[in-house]
Amino acid sequence: MTEMEEGRGFEHPLGTYIQLDLRHLGAKKILERLPGIRSICIDFIGIDPVKEPIPIMPSQHYSMGGIDVNEKGASKIEGFYAAGECACVSVHGANRLGGNSLLDTIVFGKLAAKDIENNLAKTKLKPKEKPLQKLIVKVENKINRLAQSGGERPYKLAADLGAIMSEKVGVFRTKKELVQALDEVIKIKKRYKNVSISSTDKHMNYELHNALELEYMLEVAHTIVLGALLREESRGAHFRRDFTTRNDKKWLKHTIAKMGKKGEPLISYKEVKITNYQPMERKY
Repeated sequence: MTEMEEGRGFEHPLGTYIQLDLRHLGAKKILERLPGIRSICIDFIGIDPVKEPIPIMPSQHYSMGGIDVNEKGASKIEGFYAAGECACVSVHGANRLGGNSLLDTIVFGKLAAKDIENNLAKTKLKPKEKPLQKLIVKVENKINRLAQSGGERPYKLAADLGAIMSEKVGVFRTKKELVQALDEVIKIKKRYKNVSISSTDKHMNYELHNALELEYMLEVAHTIVLGALLREESRGAHFRRDFTTRNDKKWLKHTIAKMGKKGEPLISYKEVKITNYQPMERKY
């Protein structure tokens, strides 16, 4: 990021990038040690790392955190479970160890399945159809509203949102940038109320899919920006240039977000449960 900010990057229609040059390794070593990376470069961008540098730019790998659940995958909402990357069981700290996503899914998916089975055996509750029918009507009304004429296209809003999050809410953040990002995200949420699509056909309609998904992307972006703005420290991949040190005394706690009545995220905090291992700052 610093290289790009200081003007040593290369411009591309998709953004600014730097070059990763592996040519000094030689063809033999690249073919032996990095055959997968070479294949990806050739297949997706038409570049052979044996002969050319690889263009590198920042990109979201995954979202840290997730739905707040316990060790059995159960959320605060009775009967609602989550496991895997969508969930936050809180075993990874401020960042997840590389390669642990599948392990996370297998371990807590199994524990969630067992707990669901046990609860179903004990419960006397019967499924209620009326709330589901109301939800179906609500979603259908939302889809029909998207067919309004003269509104903004979802791809334009998604592009604007992506640009703001990349420029203002990257790994390195400042209060000024986060305040600007928060203002812009709220503006895009207001613009979304006037979004429209060309067809509401439900078969293979990617425009409809993207328009519905965009609403949730905006909620997640709003939550990320607000949470980052309030957390005045640096931890994991959250680095505040105006608060460069980790502050366990004030910020060793989970950020919890709930949906407010007006559609805004409400931020609260929860203490971290520490068992066998004391949290330590990563030095590498």
